[in-house]
Amino acid sequence: MSGRRVVSGRRVGAGHAVLTARRLVHSGFALLLLAVATVPLATVYQDPALVTLAITAGVVGSLLAGIAAVRAWPALLVVVATPVAYLLVGVPLAVPSQAAFGVLPTGGGLRALVIGTVTSWKRMLSVDLPLGRYEALLVPALIVLLAAVVVAVSLTLRSRRPGLAVVPAVAVLAAGIALGGTTTTLPLAVGGAFVVVALAWGVWSGLGAGALSMTRVIAAALLVAVAVGGGTAIATTRPPSSDRAVLRDVVAPPFDPDHYVSPLVGYRTSVLPPNAGEPMLRVTGLPDGALLRVATLDSYDGLAFTVGDGRDTASSGTFARVPSAVDHGTADGERVSLGVSVEGYRGVWLPTAGDVSRVRFDANAPDTDYYLNATTSTAALPGEAVSGERYTVDTAIAGAISLDRLAELRPGSATQPVSSALPAALAATVKAHSDGATTPGGRLAALTRWLRSGYVSDSGDGEPFSAAGHSAGRIQKLLTSSPVLGDAEQYAPALALLARQVGFPSRVVVGYAKSGSDDDTSTAGAAGSTTFTGADLTARVEVETSGGSWVSIDPNPEKGPVPPTETTPSESVARPQTVLPPPPPEKNDAAVSQNRDGQKASREPAAAGWLEVLAAVARVGLPIVLVLGIVTAPLWAIALARLLRRRRRRAADAREVAASGAWDEVRDTIDDAGFDVDASATRTEIAALVGTPEVQRLAAETERSVFSTQVLDSADVDRLWREADAAKLSVIALAPTRWQRLRFRLTARSLWASARRLLDDLRTRRSRTRMGR
Repeated sequence: MSGRRVVSGRRVGAGHAVLTARRLVHSGFALLLLAVATVPLATVYQDPALVTLAITAGVVGSLLAGIAAVRAWPALLVVVATPVAYLLVGVPLAVPSQAAFGVLPTGGGLRALVIGTVTSWKRMLSVDLPLGRYEALLVPALIVLLAAVVVAVSLTLRSRRPGLAVVPAVAVLAAGIALGGTTTTLPLAVGGAFVVVALAWGVWSGLGAGALSMTRVIAAALLVAVAVGGGTAIATTRPPSSDRAVLRDVVAPPFDPDHYVSPLVGYRTSVLPPNAGEPMLRVTGLPDGALLRVATLDSYDGLAFTVGDGRDTASSGTFARVPSAVDHGTADGERVSLGVSVEGYRGVWLPTAGDVSRVRFDANAPDTDYYLNATTSTAALPGEAVSGERYTVDTAIAGAISLDRLAELRPGSATQPVSSALPAALAATVKAHSDGATTPGGRLAALTRWLRSGYVSDSGDGEPFSAAGHSAGRIQKLLTSSPVLGDAEQYAPALALLARQVGFPSRVVVGYAKSGSDDDTSTAGAAGSTTFTGADLTARVEVETSGGSWVSIDPNPEKGPVPPTETTPSESVARPQTVLPPPPPEKNDAAVSQNRDGQKASREPAAAGWLEVLAAVARVGLPIVLVLGIVTAPLWAIALARLLRRRRRRAADAREVAASGAWDEVRDTIDDAGFDVDASATRTEIAALVGTPEVQRLAAETERSVFSTQVLDSADVDRLWREADAAKLSVIALAPTRWQRLRFRLTARSLWASARRLLDDLRTRRSRTRMGR
């Protein structure tokens, strides 16, 4: 029988003994693992500023942790020093636009840094990727990386378990994935590199500590086998999709177009007095005939065309804050910069043109937020455009298409929102006015030519009456009346619906343009300053071609004398077969809508919102829980085995056996605590070796219960088990550190010892059986 095993070693953090070559190599492995884990974060920002931030955070965090280790700082002092370092380097790294000379912190920069520490987490989830250097959105990256470096290097320099530094690296990797987008970037490469570095670190650490024991080799092999087998099973039963669930899926969209009236609804209010002659916008650099877009409308519900979003279909796009330029690839058209000055215009929709890549506000309003739907190039403000506001739009504007070229086009493949109600005359109109064309492009060109042959009336002074609105009933009337009479509010929706009827994805674009057809307009030269009035509001149609581009079509006729309206509808077009809803009453809305609380019903019941959040959390959380379960399988398997062993002993029927089971629980704890106990040692000898009063008292009680003729009742058994629990705690308390006490609770030493004792008992019984024969 040998004595208690003693863990020896000098105090960690004692001066120069910390910075040994071995610990520095551990730190190098930890930093390399952190560098690999930073790759998902780099894809979130896609800016050299993130590289500078990561390198600086690594240097500053390592120096801070190294000084703290050499000077033997307590953990509380390290916790205090880290935020101080964060404030010193945070402005030039995380808010570079607010740093003096690019390196010195300023008052405004410190304010943005401190506020961003709290607010930038949610804000970054509502901004479209990549984040770049937008506002203070680099703050979360600095917090994550600086904290991870300090913790990881401190563990490698001060802890007896430097391998725990892998935990901060895993946290950085998880943060990059959770804060990123729904599409993956090199997931196999990043994951493979992370595993390779971690395994190389583990192998080097094991070899450096001496020869690897067979037990450790087997345990490592089992862990790898479980992880690989579980991952293979998951990949086989549920192949990964191209998208993944991330936190930004759970955050509510920052801008919901459903809260605002369609800008086409207020058309008549804009083009008729008193707003018709009021200056709305002054624009410089806009090519002749080009449309200054207010909004793109692609969702039709039988009452109005509205601005769609990603909840309808992916082709509607989504609104998001834009931190940097939007990459449209090889966008068609001439790249120009438009200067826009707001005068009488009001509304949430921000007028732009073409394929917008960037909106820059006047220097007097550098912090103005705006949202951009990059799919439809529709921009919006959180509040409302006000008089005197100025901004610049960097964009690419394509020229208009002629009807001859239109006839050669083939439809695109965009999936659009399904309309709940349509005019009944669409099919008959296509048949009657396609002029014998057999191709979708030819039919669309013929229908456009037919609509342009109609007449315009806004029901103004001296004009024949023409009902407002663009409901299914109003479009039905436009298509079946002779002569065709309406204005842009009817002609553009009518052509959009007819285009869909012949196979072209289509959408209505509301905006400002000077009167006249742009069929042969060229964008070769940008005009000077143009002032748009309320009367210049119009609507056009865009259709998607097979190449994926959207081309603009102006369906509006030129104004001219209107012939008398016939009393009977055209016989070539059938009457609608169903009763259609009446057109909505006119509203005194401005050209661009005001907030419409409750006008449009939500697509989903409000009560189901929490279910969506729960489902999103489950999509993110369940895979993480599953992976953690596989990785931590050895730990919870040990805990489960111990629990089952305790329950079996406690539930034993015989009183003396139950008393022995209580002692066996303590004996196992003694084995787990690292005591080398001879197999033939008695309870009294083991208690004397441990030396705690609780163990000695339990040993004596167990000896009496086993060898005494007195029968124990249930109260005695309960008391013995309570004493056993106290004895176990007294043994665990002998460990000098918390980590050792935690290790005692998670080790499998006693399970192996129990198995060996069971095998010894079986051998002894077999030997006695043979001797008896």
